[in-house]
Amino acid sequence: MSTTLTGHLLLTVITGIISLDLGLYWLKRRHRTGFWNLLRRWGTKSSLKLSIAGLVAVAALALYLHSYSLFSRLAGKLSKTVLWGVAPSLGMISYIFFDLVKSWRSFRTDRKRTDITGKRFYLWWLRKSGAKFCATGGVVCLLLGGVWMTYRYNLLQLKSESSGYMASALSYYEEKKFREATLELRNAITQNRGDCEARLWLARTYCQLGALADARTSYRAALRIDPKLYDAHLELSKLYFVLMEPEAAIAEANQALLLSPQEPELHALLARFYSATGRRDQVEQQYRAILTVDPSRRNIRKELIDLLLGNNSYDEARHQAEAGLREKPGDMELQVSLAVIRDAEGGRSEAEENLRDLASKDLTSPLPLIALGDLFIHHREHLSALKYYEEALDRSPDQVAVMNNIALLHAEYGYDLQRAEELASRAYSRRSGDPGLVDTLGWVLLKQGKLEQALSLLQSAVTRAPQVPDVHYHYGAALLKAGRRAEGREELKTALKISPGFEGATKARMLLQHGT
Repeated sequence: MSTTLTGHLLLTVITGIISLDLGLYWLKRRHRTGFWNLLRRWGTKSSLKLSIAGLVAVAALALYLHSYSLFSRLAGKLSKTVLWGVAPSLGMISYIFFDLVKSWRSFRTDRKRTDITGKRFYLWWLRKSGAKFCATGGVVCLLLGGVWMTYRYNLLQLKSESSGYMASALSYYEEKKFREATLELRNAITQNRGDCEARLWLARTYCQLGALADARTSYRAALRIDPKLYDAHLELSKLYFVLMEPEAAIAEANQALLLSPQEPELHALLARFYSATGRRDQVEQQYRAILTVDPSRRNIRKELIDLLLGNNSYDEARHQAEAGLREKPGDMELQVSLAVIRDAEGGRSEAEENLRDLASKDLTSPLPLIALGDLFIHHREHLSALKYYEEALDRSPDQVAVMNNIALLHAEYGYDLQRAEELASRAYSRRSGDPGLVDTLGWVLLKQGKLEQALSLLQSAVTRAPQVPDVHYHYGAALLKAGRRAEGREELKTALKISPGFEGATKARMLLQHGT
């Protein structure tokens, strides 16, 4: 609402009250004196009342416009309908109060009245002033109705223009013209600063452009307008995780969880965040929450079983596997998990027999063969592990994890470095962004003596996975071989600091003691 319109409405309200009061005063006393004398007497008599009426009108308009901090908190808690009723009520009550005070004084000093009581005064005042206040109330209501209609019209106009910009922006977004979409969304926000949807889409557009800091600012602005915007909390949590702020990501995801406590995907996202910060108990809690809502989530159940195995909770892992088999009898992955649990509990021969039986029953699934390979790796029988991994790869040639395992075994124990390079390169070409595969290819190349290529790959792996001790160990070994002893020793120390008992810890300590 413009300043000019505000001033106009204020003057209209005050002028309306003055005109009514002056008109009623003139009707009662016009036969006693002339107009100018009556006007002088009215001004002397009513100056206080009119001053108060003007102040009330100013306060009422300030309440509408949220211009004063005194009313800002109240305005934030009340609906628009209530606000438009509060101001005229305040004005009318103040006006009536001051009129009552002046009328009481006049009533008491009337010499003809000897029986002065509150009831008699009230009835007298109603007969004397009822019509005046009905007329005043009607005028005030009409004026405020005009203000409200003007406000609504301006608001609808702004929303109409904003929605036009939004439609254009979404069209650009679908066409992947993100810079054009950004301009349109900014125009929409300029027209309607309370449009949280435009700010949400602006954040998404910034994400597409790679401007992550701007995206974070837009998400926060949308949430300041509407703290219950589920999509903004969810997407901001993912953004924080990309920006390496896991604690902030967890906080936003928990805010989203308050708005949608039964959403399985949100629990899975929280499990991922907690896993990144090493909170295994919290991860387990989120997996259980997902299975409570949707027991058919086999992948989640499998991850929970793996987590329980890592915590040596074999009974609970078995319980989860059996629960999954009741939900889906004959599930190969869960049957393999049961065999793995038996091996972890010390029943190796029974586990081997079960896995071989599963492999013979289903000649297409690589899962039992991969599990057999993992079992033999666990018991340090590397040639047997290689045999089963190769058989699994024959059944399913696209198993990147199996390629990686075979390449590592060949490189670590020098069985067939050519085969190791072939499989490591194939796995890397499938998922070049996986730091584990980058590390394996670099390690294989180092074993083949291709030092420069190995250093480049291993350095990249360290940058992408700074919390993995094996990656630091491999890079440290490469640096030592290149003659960069100080840097190499630092990498080896870092690997041992992250995990003193990781698989290559013994060799890392030997390198620290004896060098290359």
